[in-house]
Amino acid sequence: MNIGEKINVYVPTRIKDRLYEDAKLFEVFKQNRQGINPNRFLNLLVLGYSQAFAEEYNGTKGQLIEELAASGLDTQRSEMAAGRILKNVLFPVEQRRAGRNLCRLPLKPSVANEGCFLEIVEGLTAEDSLSGYLCRMLQSYCEKASAERERIIHGESYAVLTSAIERSEAVSFSTPWSRDFVHRVIPFKLAVGQSEQFNYLLCGEEVDGVQEARTYRLCRVTHPRKAKSSAVLDDGVRAHLQEMSKHGPQFAINENVESCARLTEEGVNSFMRIYSGRPVQDRVERKGEDYLYHFSCSQDQLFLYFRRFGPGEAEILAPASLRRRLIEFHEGALRMYGQGAELDLS
Repeated sequence: MNIGEKINVYVPTRIKDRLYEDAKLFEVFKQNRQGINPNRFLNLLVLGYSQAFAEEYNGTKGQLIEELAASGLDTQRSEMAAGRILKNVLFPVEQRRAGRNLCRLPLKPSVANEGCFLEIVEGLTAEDSLSGYLCRMLQSYCEKASAERERIIHGESYAVLTSAIERSEAVSFSTPWSRDFVHRVIPFKLAVGQSEQFNYLLCGEEVDGVQEARTYRLCRVTHPRKAKSSAVLDDGVRAHLQEMSKHGPQFAINENVESCARLTEEGVNSFMRIYSGRPVQDRVERKGEDYLYHFSCSQDQLFLYFRRFGPGEAEILAPASLRRRLIEFHEGALRMYGQGAELDLS
């Protein structure tokens, strides 16, 4: 086939839904950021995963051949049986379209990605098709954990950042929110967030002449490259970055402050139920009928977390700045509801 032509890959609806949802989660959007760019997403997936998938697929096939040969089959029959097992058992989505509830997934190789597709075509066996092979690749991708899938989609950025961390090199990049502004940072670590869903670059960055701890989602690091200038992490910033690794890499820490929250019995129940963004407590002490939770994590994390609690469940006691911030948040919400008019939707 002509590599520049569109390829129709037929996959179950759940696979297509997972891929399109990943395009949103990993922020592969159109130029105007109004909607996802499915074709670019699929090209990034093939570019980032084709080599690893080939190694995984051939490794699994080799193990099957060995086991089948050990059971008494000759080499030719072992290879044929291994191929059938891979297609019909391990990768059952590659089936005939009739009556199989499969949907079409169009994929047009980008000009920059044509070499990758050529390598795939050259490696196909006589009984294989490009569409079928890509179908198996997409299924294998979808079976991986979210953070690993994000590293595949943004593989080029991940490779640059990993190399910079290993070599202690500074990097420059922009973000989708400010494409004209260049961030020059000292990478410390690539860490997986608390929910194990996304990857974060923990780094030091100079802000108004002062180095601070910063964190960036991997998918928002645009075109990272080696920076012209070099710098080293301050010991204090390094300590804060280590704390971020422990408590939650998506939240920056730039001060050594112990926070305390008073939780009622209802608050403790909510603390156990509301797991998204939940901070790690350093210690808990009983105080009358309530509980005092002590934290050394990011103030932003505590603000975003405890503002979700209901009345009578949790109260920030310290620091005063965080307490005031939550008071102002709830006062602002009360003013909005006090001024707003009810809308009759009947």
